[in-house]
Amino acid sequence: MFGGLNKSDYQDCEGNDRKEYGLPYGQDRLIEALAAANKNMVYVNILGNGVAMPWIKKVPAVVQGWFIGSEAGNALADVLWLT
Repeated sequence: MFGGLNKSDYQDCEGNDRKEYGLPYGQDRLIEALAAANKNMVYVNILGNGVAMPWIKKVPAVVQGWFIGSEAGNALADVLWLT
């Protein structure tokens, strides 16, 4: 699953501090549900700062994707699928 923050106010933007460290839009609940359904799930974290991960022991792998530009999808696909 790809998730994280966006550039909305109070998320990963300049001008406003974050109000909480949880992921927005119910992502924590979604990650827990997906991890329960698939023990091989990988979470790809797209953001530029810290975030709480209350589900970390239920997910076998987390990849930090940052905000890496227009070729991010290709680069992350190479990391995740090429051996």
